[in-house]
Amino acid sequence: MKISLLAVGLALLFSMTGCEKGPFARGPKIPQHKRPEIVRPDTPDSPEAKAAEQLIASGQQALQDEDNEKAEWHFQEAVRIAPTFGPAYYWLARAKWQLDQRTEAWNLLDRAELLIGHEADWLEKIDELRATISDAS
Repeated sequence: MKISLLAVGLALLFSMTGCEKGPFARGPKIPQHKRPEIVRPDTPDSPEAKAAEQLIASGQQALQDEDNEKAEWHFQEAVRIAPTFGPAYYWLARAKWQLDQRTEAWNLLDRAELLIGHEADWLEKIDELRATISDAS
């Protein structure tokens, strides 16, 4: 008898406290057509993608100048700024391969393929670099 009275008392207590108005309560539902467009880092017009593209260009120049450590830094920064921007992973893999870090390069190519492997030209570049890494092993 005491247990059932306690259960009823607790149920009444929780129902009167207004739990639904706590910090995690949902507000009114926003209609789909009024929601702001989600800008992902891999969209060409996002600030993250633009910054990553600039870093990639600097890294590519560093690779041409055979400054592989500098190239690696630029590509790593591009990945940090835009973690879903696939080209940054591809170019970081190129720098890692140049630095003789083959396992890391291979893993980065896996990530690049997940992000941009649906694009035929990128998939071809990824496969070519994988073949180069495999041949060097």
